[in-house]
Amino acid sequence: MVTKRTIAQCKQNRVSLIVDDLAYYVEKDVAYEILLRRGAFKWFACRRDLIRLKDALRWWAKQEQFVIRCAKAEGDRYQLARARGALAMLEMVRRRINAICKSPRWRAQDNDRRAQKWLGEYEETAGQGYSLAPTIEEGPWNN
Repeated sequence: MVTKRTIAQCKQNRVSLIVDDLAYYVEKDVAYEILLRRGAFKWFACRRDLIRLKDALRWWAKQEQFVIRCAKAEGDRYQLARARGALAMLEMVRRRINAICKSPRWRAQDNDRRAQKWLGEYEETAGQGYSLAPTIEEGPWNN
């Protein structure tokens, strides 16, 4: 059973993991097609792109820090102000992307009321015998 405490121990972020979990109920090709049709492929790829963008923003921020050091040494107040503004913007965007990438798993998107309702009900019944089919991470060999 998945709880708020144990959810971080489950593997994530791969379409193939979902297909493996559904293999008992649905043929793999059908599961892949459903996930493709519903956008899961795209969103897992987008998440990876966000992580790469976060890393690129860190590199750009280091470049602006270098420009700030050079502008200070040269006394170029215009370049210093521009670089400080750019650095502040890069750091703000990186913090926001970081917050998105590290958001808790125990949540449903804000525009899917059925998923929110299910998650709330599942949370209430967690520990009372209600469970999904066991996955590899949840077997008795992992206690």
